[in-house]
Amino acid sequence: MRRAPPRLHHLDTRTTAWDICVIDEGSKRGATSCAQSGPTGAGARNGRVRCDDVSIETLLGRRVVDVVDGDVAGYLAGATALVTGAGGSLGAELCVRLAQHGARELVLVDQAEAPLGDLVLTLRHDHGFAAAVPVLADIRSRARMVDVFERHRPDVVFHTAAYKQVPLLEAHPVEAVAANVLGTRSVVDAALWVGAERLVLFSTDKAVEPTSILGQTKAVAEWVVAAAGRETPDASYAAIRLGNVVDSAGSILPLFRRQVARGGPVTVTHPKMTRYLLTAGEAVGLAIVVGALADSKGIFWLDSGPPVRIVDVARRLVRRVSPEIAIDFVGLRPGERLHERLHRNGDEVAATACDRVFTSTMDAVDPVWLERGVAALTQHVESASARDVRATLSELQAALDPDIVLQVAGVGG
Repeated sequence: MRRAPPRLHHLDTRTTAWDICVIDEGSKRGATSCAQSGPTGAGARNGRVRCDDVSIETLLGRRVVDVVDGDVAGYLAGATALVTGAGGSLGAELCVRLAQHGARELVLVDQAEAPLGDLVLTLRHDHGFAAAVPVLADIRSRARMVDVFERHRPDVVFHTAAYKQVPLLEAHPVEAVAANVLGTRSVVDAALWVGAERLVLFSTDKAVEPTSILGQTKAVAEWVVAAAGRETPDASYAAIRLGNVVDSAGSILPLFRRQVARGGPVTVTHPKMTRYLLTAGEAVGLAIVVGALADSKGIFWLDSGPPVRIVDVARRLVRRVSPEIAIDFVGLRPGERLHERLHRNGDEVAATACDRVFTSTMDAVDPVWLERGVAALTQHVESASARDVRATLSELQAALDPDIVLQVAGVGG
């Protein structure tokens, strides 16, 4: 018997109280070299406010933070930087910033040819950067990654390539593991092979006590990077945990803008759902900072303010553009949860040289145990067994007990 579709809960935005509050989140912590950027919203055109006219600061309810200055990014001057997933929204933003900070050469790795070609033209014509090398390659191929790394010998690697859509990965766990776990392993092994000095993995807050396939695969990817860093003390390999990057492809802001542009309704999962929100620029800035700070004993994240209710972002956009548009609550999708965290309860949290960038304790897993787990996942991917992939991911998470995990004493020490 077919199930009835989920009931849509309707919110009339015309009767909702409205406040726009831009919060000055100047930190009260110690001295720092971080700077904040000001509001960038555009005005209405022809007397009508469009979606693009509403500044991202208004939607976030705070100022956008810039955590990078010349001193922090000094390691990029004259460096060869390799970026996986370069054609994606985060990867492309990162490549522009790396060019601005003096990278000598950018190796742009992606399996999608059109975005890769567009990025090369953007760097060349809009930013005057001609030393961009497009590489059409799939990170899941270990042999291809070794070949690419041997050819270009990067000094620093930013690994952004991943599958990230929670409900989609719940339905396709084999592909999730192939990209997020085995792809990460291929990139890390190739970086170690050529002696890359720095590597930064883009991870997610969904890796904290994960309940979804995305979170589980990213948690394993974090272990892979941390284990490699501990085995190579002269190198700096680390991971950053990101909340919801609101203006990246597939995220809430592009979706809300499309829904408003076509007259609604705007769909929100649940009235109480919250997320840590940051912009693509903030995520990229965090990665650049962590490239300088990186050690393998902790996980890094940005203090972008308290979690924000997703419905509040939707309300802010709707009320500014077209107050008559409805907001519908559609219910949690597979793999989703109401709230996320950037670290576990009880983790030791420490400040870094930038007062908005923090690090928290990272589990040091037995490398032999991890190797066995990754080998099992490889076998299940090769046999395309979704059932076995799910079971092994669950077993890896359940095995985090005192016999396996060596809790790191002290952060960054």
